[in-house]
Amino acid sequence: MTSLSAEDTAFGLRRGRSLRLYDPLVFGVTNRLIWRASTQKQLEFYNSWVSSNHLEVGVGSGFFVDHCHFPHPPRLALMDASKDCLTFSATRLQRYRPSIHEHDILNPIQWEREGFDSISLGYLLHCLPGAMPEKSIVFKHLKPLMKPKGVLFGSTLLGREEQETWAARQLMDYYNRRGVFSNRDDNVDALKFELECNFGVFEVKRVGSAAFFWAKL
Repeated sequence: MTSLSAEDTAFGLRRGRSLRLYDPLVFGVTNRLIWRASTQKQLEFYNSWVSSNHLEVGVGSGFFVDHCHFPHPPRLALMDASKDCLTFSATRLQRYRPSIHEHDILNPIQWEREGFDSISLGYLLHCLPGAMPEKSIVFKHLKPLMKPKGVLFGSTLLGREEQETWAARQLMDYYNRRGVFSNRDDNVDALKFELECNFGVFEVKRVGSAAFFWAKL
């Protein structure tokens, strides 16, 4: 079973030339017109939590890391199951000299390096297989990589019953039928429950079809 980022799965984007299409399609159109969770709002949320000691999980095209504002020159690590996404993102972000980690986040992580002040899971949970209790195993796997005062944050698209528009419901159904998404029954309450089980403090905010969340130990 493979941990796939939204960028890696949404249109079978496996090659660099295809990954370049993802940014204008999703960040330029779908977020705003279908999910009603604008890329600008997501970037503002990202900037409010990203640190200069950061791990990006489910890197996809590297869009948010490329556009965010690090407080200082960062120590940056990229983690994904897709070698293509890692290669594409590492090239895009080469100015930061990121470390690269090809890993299935559904499996435990062997980590003997320094921990992180921030870890991001952007548009990842809705692509993982299973219901929220099953996919939330990623929280347990990432907690050991967090520094004591660190933060884990991200966004995820909610399931069909959480969609406010006909277009969003249709696209959500289509992606679930294709196996691109596995979030048909995901909802805010289920996400809150799993965060509460794993972290000392957390917050979830609904924005259109998405849930923005952050959590600390």
